Amino acid sequence: MGFLASDIIPVSIGTKWEYAFCSSFYNTNIKLKIIDYSGNRYKVVASGAGMEGIAFLMCDEDLYITGYGKLPMSIQKSNNIANAKKILILKNPIIKGASWSNDFGIFKVIDTEYKFKVKDKVFNDCIVLRFVDSSGRASDFYIKEGIGILYGSLYIDAIGRASLTLKGFGSQ
Repeated sequence: MGFLASDIIPVSIGTKWEYAFCSSFYNTNIKLKIIDYSGNRYKVVASGAGMEGIAFLMCDEDLYITGYGKLPMSIQKSNNIANAKKILILKNPIIKGASWSNDFGIFKVIDTEYKFKVKDKVFNDCIVLRFVDSSGRASDFYIKEGIGILYGSLYIDAIGRASLTLKGFGSQ
């Protein structure tokens, strides 16, 4: 089974996700919402535990982050953020065994037919994406087409191992 990156993560204004972030040091809820589209980029606002950030996504055939920052909410409503180099996140075609890299590490599609359970719901045909950072630490993401990340087992510098679990998804 093959997927297109543009179909994996639903990028449109109003799409939102809520995640439970858990580590041995820190637990919080993180909310993400796509609030704007301009200049071929989607603006995503992230908030949780008193912190707020912003990212810009570009989704043509592949998915890229093209800018990001930690800003006060009043500034996030504008497009005043420096453009970053395009950072490739998902590359077509998304098939088992496919791999690609960016400046931070290497991605590899481990599976595209994985059955994943979140609470009492089972998701079939999930993508398992492994990211190995430049220091050799692995993070795994379980992704459902049309929803995005269901679960992530992450390694974050200065925090260590953490998890990211989808609590809510929708659009308005």
